[in-house]
Amino acid sequence: MKYLKIALLVGIFCLTGHFLLGDRFFSQVSQASVQWMMEPCLEKVRPLNHDPVLVTLKTLDSTGKPLKEAKIHLRLFTPPANPWFSTDFPWVEGTTLLDMTQTTASGEVQFQQTFPIRGNYRLQLQVEPLVANSFKPFEQTITWAIAEKAIKYRNYVLLLVLLTFIGFVGGWVIGAEDRLQAGEVAPQRVRILLSSATIIAIAVLLFINLTAEAGSSHTGHAHLSVPENTTSSVPKTGQQPMLTAQLKADSHATVGQLSTLTVTVKNPQTQTAIAQQPIRIQTHQLEHQQVIFATQTHTDLNGQFQWQEQFFDGSPHQVTVTLLPNPPLIDQPLTLKKAIEVEALQPPLFRRLISLGYMVLALTLGFGGGFGLHQQQRSVI
Repeated sequence: MKYLKIALLVGIFCLTGHFLLGDRFFSQVSQASVQWMMEPCLEKVRPLNHDPVLVTLKTLDSTGKPLKEAKIHLRLFTPPANPWFSTDFPWVEGTTLLDMTQTTASGEVQFQQTFPIRGNYRLQLQVEPLVANSFKPFEQTITWAIAEKAIKYRNYVLLLVLLTFIGFVGGWVIGAEDRLQAGEVAPQRVRILLSSATIIAIAVLLFINLTAEAGSSHTGHAHLSVPENTTSSVPKTGQQPMLTAQLKADSHATVGQLSTLTVTVKNPQTQTAIAQQPIRIQTHQLEHQQVIFATQTHTDLNGQFQWQEQFFDGSPHQVTVTLLPNPPLIDQPLTLKKAIEVEALQPPLFRRLISLGYMVLALTLGFGGGFGLHQQQRSVI
């Protein structure tokens, strides 16, 4: 009887655990999700790729079928700041790169994006049904890591090795036993070394200032050649109604901050909004003729599409919105262009001091190694 009671208790415990774990497993499997893909694959993506990365998002139910008639709100965040190992764009770290909402009948959304820095990016998604109660709204966070270009690490290591070598040679020379002549403050080889270092430092500072001045003057005049056309219309041809489109955006932006852009499409005769008008959006960085963002979508019930994006490079940009053919409203593409001047920001002083500290440390270690080795050899002799 005693063993029967024990077996009964164990059976009840196992049965309860089965129901609890089984319900938990079922709830996890039955949840909808967003499947993401990249082209090229993530392993080949590097910061500032010449061609933007194509990101595809597919909303799926628990059985793997597409969730049709969905609204997807996405926010893309850059990697968090790391003061000890700064990137090429310190002001971009820990900021929002993209914020937009798209509706999709097929359950799929695509956009192209250039990633400015290395690190772990975070994509927050909020998915809601366009048809009430067709599925339960859900949220999902996707993360991926963008590796740095190998040449960046190679160049930095070479710089540190060079500084260490220069410090070693300097320590070796200064550590030599030279007697001072009458009227000399330091040995001749020490004076030659210090004079050479001073000349090199002046030359480097002069080169940096000249290149910085040339770069700033180039940036200041680049906006003069940027075409702009923010409002356009299609006149009647036969029985086709007139269509008017407008692109609104600030002419100036700042690195690290989002800029809001809005496309409005309407019929000027009736002042009614034109919904479901297909549009294609592209943002170009003009200095290198590089696409940093692109997507294809359509206007909402108010005849608008609004998004926010960050211009992470302090150089002129151009936003191009193309209204795609949509008979009988429009038979040919209609293009709108907006020039954006982006204000560049200097790296924070704290970051620059840290980078300088690494270089001084390499130079000091090399100097200490050369000086100490020479002194050790002298003591042995």
